[in-house]
Amino acid sequence: LVLVLSNKPDVQGLERAHRAGVATQVISHKGFKDRAEYDEKLHEALVAANTEIVVLAGFMRILTEGFVTKWQGRMLNIHPSLLPSFRGHNAHEQVLAAGVRVSGCTVHFVEPEVDAGGIIVQEKMTRPSSPRLTLPVASRRRASG
Repeated sequence: LVLVLSNKPDVQGLERAHRAGVATQVISHKGFKDRAEYDEKLHEALVAANTEIVVLAGFMRILTEGFVTKWQGRMLNIHPSLLPSFRGHNAHEQVLAAGVRVSGCTVHFVEPEVDAGGIIVQEKMTRPSSPRLTLPVASRRRASG
């Protein structure tokens, strides 16, 4: 692990990396003329850190095709559903709205199309049947956890 990079300064991943002695960097997505310019800045930071593999874990931004192409085959995403079901940023809400009992997590290669890359591994879990588990509660749990 050579670098934890975030577009937001106050995220738990940065604090964990700092405590573990891993380099951190924040590059805010604000102030760039477009996504391509921002993604180029990310690319430069990753190259400067001698990054070999990029793992998107909680990085909630859509990356440009140009950036994805530069890291093709070397960029993984951790997605909170059993792909190809429930693609996109609101997977938890989609799972609850669909009422499915089995969901899980997918690690997959990143492709220009969101959540469409080859699946590396999936782990399933059975959702508890709690009458208290609703969309607002699930959203609050995710936001605070």
